[in-house]
Amino acid sequence: MLVQFPVRTLAVTGVVAAVSVLSGATASAAADATTTVSVLAADALTLVEQERSLVAAGDPGTELAAVDADGASVLARFDQLEVDLPPAVRSALSAMPAAGVRSATTVSGQTPPDSVYAAAIADLARIVETPSVVLPAPVDDDGGRGDLLALGVAVALGLGLIVRSTRPYEYEDDLEIDGGDWNDVLTGVANRRRLDHDLAIAEDYDLGPTAVVLVSVDDLAAVSDSFGHVTGDEVLRTIAQLVTANVREHDVVYRAATDEFCVLLLGAEPGEAGAVAERIVAAAREVALPDGSHLTVSVGLAAASSTDVTVILDDADRALAEAKAAGRDRVCSSLAVG
Repeated sequence: MLVQFPVRTLAVTGVVAAVSVLSGATASAAADATTTVSVLAADALTLVEQERSLVAAGDPGTELAAVDADGASVLARFDQLEVDLPPAVRSALSAMPAAGVRSATTVSGQTPPDSVYAAAIADLARIVETPSVVLPAPVDDDGGRGDLLALGVAVALGLGLIVRSTRPYEYEDDLEIDGGDWNDVLTGVANRRRLDHDLAIAEDYDLGPTAVVLVSVDDLAAVSDSFGHVTGDEVLRTIAQLVTANVREHDVVYRAATDEFCVLLLGAEPGEAGAVAERIVAAAREVALPDGSHLTVSVGLAAASSTDVTVILDDADRALAEAKAAGRDRVCSSLAVG
């Protein structure tokens, strides 16, 4: 199967043309679905804002439990509609365990960082205005996905003005031939094998504005030595979830090395990429370790208007080394001129 990789966008007017291809009963059904999703998103937005406020106030009582239960119900309804929710929204709406804290979010088991709530609120606001961005793409007469509608989805969501298919990558045939796995067993994100594969594919495309974010867990070896390798593994899972929650919906997060994660921000301008990097550093500071200290990460950022992604990756690697040399817990950037 031919691997589908993002190409440059057309004008926003293409979104209108894309949506207009729907007709008759299909258009009516789509309209009903978008209305339902928009209403659900508005309800979810209110609930996430309430939960964020209650968590910030340290409220452990019945009001937080009620809001959390309502959020879980809304999430279940989204799932019934097969809505493709951004990770931050799903995290913010997920039900808390009986102890009153959200599981598998941080090392200490506390609720998500405030940056996750902020990302969820921003995503839900977009969904309220343009609910089609999270709905499954219709199947055309030939049984395929509607490429024009997928274009509308991408532009409406504001993903760096990149045209994407509903699924950015189609790897099933490669997996069948190679018999390999594209996911990191420990963290669940994409592994180094997939990163190398994607970089090789990217060489054949003009991706336009592109950024690379490299995230390294500071002093992971010391954490494992102090608290055990089980805690070290939990730290890696936590950072993988944290990075995923703070990037755009369709960005792929890779585990590039033992303590290092990589994100390819295709179509991202330097300012947008810088905001993503700063959010990740800030969110990591909220992750508590067993002794009450807090985790930190170092981030290397590189971006270019148009160049080989492997060159940008090398620039990001040098920036990451600079961040570590400067004392860690920071973002350093190397902005290439493409």
